[in-house]
Amino acid sequence: MARLGAKAVYKIDKKLLSKIFGTFLLIVSIRSFIEYLNIT
Repeated sequence: MARLGAKAVYKIDKKLLSKIFGTFLLIVSIRSFIEYLNIT
C-alpha cells in the first residue's frame, strides 16, 4: 500500500501536490480553530 502511494505521489506534479497538501492543512486548521471558538 505504501509503495503504491509512493508511486502515485511520484507521478503527480510536485507543485500540484504541495498546493493540495497546503489546502488540506489550511482547511484542517480553520476547522479546528472554529471548534475552539465554539467551545470557549
